[in-house]
Amino acid sequence: MKKNIVEMQKKISKNNYFKIFKSVLVLVLIIFIILIFKIINQSINGTPEWLILIEPYKENLRSSLIENWFKGGVNSNFIRGPMGIASLLQFDLMFVNGKNSVFILPIFIDLIISWVALMCFLYMAIIIIYQILTIFKIDQKINAYYLTFLEYKKNKKNEKNNLKNQKITQAKENLLTADLVEKIAALELKISENMEKSKREKENIEAQINADDKEVEKNVKEKEEAKILAQKVLELELKIKKEQSEKNKIKLEINNKELEANKLKMKIQETEELELLVNKLQDKVKKEQSQKALIKKEMMKKKKTEEKAKILAQKVAMLEQEIALEKEQAESKIAQIQEQANISNQEAYNFVKMMEEKYKKEMATEISKNKNGEEKDLSKLSVIERSKIDGSMNISEPRYELQKYSNKLRDIAIQNQMPKSLQNINLRNLTKKELIKYMGNVTKKINS
Repeated sequence: MKKNIVEMQKKISKNNYFKIFKSVLVLVLIIFIILIFKIINQSINGTPEWLILIEPYKENLRSSLIENWFKGGVNSNFIRGPMGIASLLQFDLMFVNGKNSVFILPIFIDLIISWVALMCFLYMAIIIIYQILTIFKIDQKINAYYLTFLEYKKNKKNEKNNLKNQKITQAKENLLTADLVEKIAALELKISENMEKSKREKENIEAQINADDKEVEKNVKEKEEAKILAQKVLELELKIKKEQSEKNKIKLEINNKELEANKLKMKIQETEELELLVNKLQDKVKKEQSQKALIKKEMMKKKKTEEKAKILAQKVAMLEQEIALEKEQAESKIAQIQEQANISNQEAYNFVKMMEEKYKKEMATEISKNKNGEEKDLSKLSVIERSKIDGSMNISEPRYELQKYSNKLRDIAIQNQMPKSLQNINLRNLTKKELIKYMGNVTKKINS
């Protein structure tokens, strides 16, 4: 039994250690995923343009920016993020300066990643601590169960020894009773022989009295002897009665001992039933542990589905933005088809002059330059991202209106066989500011 308990303890501890190893692996996986998201955030948003955009609002931030994070590409600062630990508490991310409004996307993404990492670490730490505690609790329970089993075994041994002693005493008593029975039988034989002898003597005496009345004096002595014999017979009968009463007492004692033996048998049956109950309890504990493991698996599946739903929601939001852009482009195309025929060359030139005068400030800003004054390549960015950086958000003119006139000027460039950079340009991929610049370049070529 001790070996079985030790084996059971080893199996339970192995299972629990395997669970702890699993949870540690999950924690390592979470750290790896968080690092990947940090790298993606720096590779996309860790550009000098974002540093230039955020610099006017430095005073409103909780901590100073890590400038090395905004050098472009991925470097050793990707773990720290744009603000370090302070990004956990930087909830104010929308800033307005006159007409310009900026939402600081790099810090927002780093804030989300940091909070998710913190919650995951806490959750996994709680799980690991709980599993370690369960190991100690199970060991304590098994030791307690083993101690109770030892006590039960000792009691059982004592009961067995008591039964043996009782059986030995009973056997001795049985031997004594057998001796008594033999003695009583011998006494009964003697009494019967004496009775026969006394009867014969009486008959002889009576015969002598009847035969010879003359010998009365001699027979008186013999009568006295007969009386003495009769008294002896009575004494023997009393002794026999006493021995019979002792026999009855011995029988009663034997019956009592048989009753006690039956009681002991009942106790042995109860102990066997207790052993069966203990085995059933062990089976129940195993079933409960398996049910708990299944519940944990279902919880993990639910969490995974929730995370997938969040990712899908983000993708849907991105698709909605792209659909909105495509709608604008479609509207511009329709407007182009409807009104292109009605636009004259002079109207196009006048529109370009009006746009350049109206948006002088927006056209003068050159955000796409580095600190050294060199132009930065923005071709990798999307139209929405470029429009946020180059000031197109401040141009209130509808996009389809700008694209209508730029289409007209592109037709003029093709007719006049201007450079291919002005003829083969894709106007859909240009921001509002880039469309005005393009129209200005075409008008300059025409006037030169």
